[in-house]
Amino acid sequence: MGCGRWPRIRSTITAALAVGAGFALPLSPLQAQYSPHCERNGRREFCAYTPGPGSPYGGLDAGRLVFADHSVYGLQREERSCRDHGPVRICRAWILSPPRSDQPIPATYRGTAYEGGYRHAYQSARLQLSYTFLD
Repeated sequence: MGCGRWPRIRSTITAALAVGAGFALPLSPLQAQYSPHCERNGRREFCAYTPGPGSPYGGLDAGRLVFADHSVYGLQREERSCRDHGPVRICRAWILSPPRSDQPIPATYRGTAYEGGYRHAYQSARLQLSYTFLD
């Protein structure tokens, strides 16, 4: 079984357990959590990723990264600014810490497609966050 199917199977199992326990949980892809390979400022760390629904700033709410030390980062990118260069996509972006804070940190998004997965990287002057999904 490929790693790409695990989140879908995990959501199905969770929903089945919830129904079996006598209550229903409305699960959607926006509520699913994934465990990608994460880095913060170049160091590998454990994190969970939750996709986001939309951005109040007119861009794309890319989601939330929650690290093992409970620090949370909101990630957003402006899709209109994106430029594709082969397997690389570069966009203007913001990092929000804590999420929905009034002072977003300007950043650059760099999405890179590999034969075995996709790497999302957000880089500002003082913070670098990346998470990678493998096929």
